[in-house]
Amino acid sequence: MRSTPTKLDRRQFLKFAGVTGAVIVPTLLGYDLLRNAKGELPPNLSPYAPVEMMKSWPSAPTEASPILLLINEHSDNPFGAYLTEILRAEGLNLFQVARLSDLGDVPLDWYDLVLVAEGPLNNGQADLLENYVAKGGRLVAMRPDMRLASLFGVKALAGSSAEGYVQVEATHPVGQGIATETLQFHGTADHYRLAGAQAVAWLASDADTATDFPAVTLHHYGQGQAALWAFDLARNVAYTHQGNPAWVNQERDGFDFVRIPDMFKSWVDLDRLAIPQADEQQRLLANLLTSMSQGARPLPRLWYFPGDAESMLIATSD
Repeated sequence: MRSTPTKLDRRQFLKFAGVTGAVIVPTLLGYDLLRNAKGELPPNLSPYAPVEMMKSWPSAPTEASPILLLINEHSDNPFGAYLTEILRAEGLNLFQVARLSDLGDVPLDWYDLVLVAEGPLNNGQADLLENYVAKGGRLVAMRPDMRLASLFGVKALAGSSAEGYVQVEATHPVGQGIATETLQFHGTADHYRLAGAQAVAWLASDADTATDFPAVTLHHYGQGQAALWAFDLARNVAYTHQGNPAWVNQERDGFDFVRIPDMFKSWVDLDRLAIPQADEQQRLLANLLTSMSQGARPLPRLWYFPGDAESMLIATSD
């Protein structure tokens, strides 16, 4: 007879996992000691393993993956390459990675979806992306260059929000299955007004106060679609999982030794502890990419839960 599974809530799991008494230096989590006084990495230094860029462009449309990820190697944001880990975690493994500086040589029309990491664009790059969408392409950008505001169907405003919350629009198809509670984000979100785009999610100044600023939008432009994230999802997911980099090697929780909890004290909203907030937000990206791919080639996706397992433990506390 199969035994009845025992369920542990998040607090019980944390208590159970803590009995090991392990002490882990936060630098092993992906952050290092090469930061300035603000906890920032030097430009162009990624805290993650190097990402393999394409050595040559496809010679035919059939050699192009459904998704192209463009990373700005000149951006002061070192987390662009982490979008590859988010895609893999969501089972979206058919993608290729290229440098934004090579955009002029990219056969963009061969790609169904283009995902652009945070970073500035020049006029030529902005024009290429706009033409790609107008001809039927699908573009998703993290904190896009302000000169593309009309492409995304928004009006850029002065001001921004830092260390806030985001709330998914429950009535939008892309938001289906995502937690409806406000979710924390780490980093900076730009402020926009809708100017033709649909709001997929909204910014909130705190856990209970919504704003009129969209956090994620979707817009039909020409024959294609363009979606933006007002904040950088990659940075947010990394910070949510790994803690505040400004607190590396600091003892902050009142216990001896530097431990993982030191990176998270006053960093995570305990009222949202039961929600895997980073997972929900990266799953929103997967929903967005899947929705935007409709009408193009099928977007293959691996199912990451085992179908024939008798039991499963999901450790959602990093």
